[in-house]
Amino acid sequence: MAQEDWLTLGLREEALWWFDQQEGRLVSILPHVWEQALQPGSEASSEEMDLALRIRRDPARYLRILFPSGQDLEDARAFVPTILSSVVQRTLQGVLDGPRAMDRFRSLLARHPEELSRWQAFRAARLKHRIQEWLREQGLRRP
Repeated sequence: MAQEDWLTLGLREEALWWFDQQEGRLVSILPHVWEQALQPGSEASSEEMDLALRIRRDPARYLRILFPSGQDLEDARAFVPTILSSVVQRTLQGVLDGPRAMDRFRSLLARHPEELSRWQAFRAARLKHRIQEWLREQGLRRP
């Protein structure tokens, strides 16, 4: 998978992940689309819904990739020390210790486009590592 693809995947922080064993590629679906696909009588209304319905119809083809909860928060805590501005660093560190930490973290990062860009690349790299590790554990080839 090309680096820009990993970055795109990293932008979908809330996505659910599967490995398509037939095509040897990763696919992701947003939770609300997956929930819709689970409803009786769901029809393909988008490319993503079509994928969700295919996964639902052929679950043996797709391996669900599950990550332990809290990994986004762990990633955010690892990212904060890389920020050059001590003011931004302290502010972000403060929100990570409170309620709705990731929502507040993303909201604050949105005010700092350069750091938001760096966060997206940082998270994409960590996501890539986790997925590759998961594939190795399953005895599958890396994308």
